[in-house]
Amino acid sequence: FFKARFTTKVFFIQFHNAMQRGLALSTWIHQFTNG
Repeated sequence: FFKARFTTKVFFIQFHNAMQRGLALSTWIHQFTNG
């Protein structure tokens, strides 16, 4: 149970980081294309 919760927590952190990176990347591309 604890291990499962830990794995889920790690997964959500990884997912959140990926979302942040994707958002930053899309914002950068948006600014670059509008240039």
